[in-house]
Amino acid sequence: MKTNKTILLTIVMVGISGLAGAGRVTIAPDRMLEVRRRQVNDSTLRSRAVQETVFGVALADLQAGLARMWVLPELLLKLMDDAYSDDPRVRNVTLAVDLARHSADGWADAALPDDYARIAELLRSTPEQVKAMVGAQEAAPEG
Repeated sequence: MKTNKTILLTIVMVGISGLAGAGRVTIAPDRMLEVRRRQVNDSTLRSRAVQETVFGVALADLQAGLARMWVLPELLLKLMDDAYSDDPRVRNVTLAVDLARHSADGWADAALPDDYARIAELLRSTPEQVKAMVGAQEAAPEG
């Protein structure tokens, strides 16, 4: 039988290794599936808000707290701390993860325009050029 510390360490490692979200499903599959179901049904919902509703806490906050408790390497802590969002290494990883997560089911996610704009700012480009670089396709009209 696993100890609580082993279980919590597994949660942290899964969360860190699955920054794009895919690895987090193993934490609480039924609740993560509920988060996923809600977002599929309403693409305007943001992950943090749905996680707070379903779990009572945003998974990023849980992950960061546990990482600090176990004194994990500084770069990992920076990747999880919004205070370092302007750090170039953190910004590159964050933008890549956000784009990957938001485009996982196609190009209609409500968060993608924000991603394009933030990447364009980093690259000193335009959102339209970023869309072309990543191969984004216009969403087909519903109906």
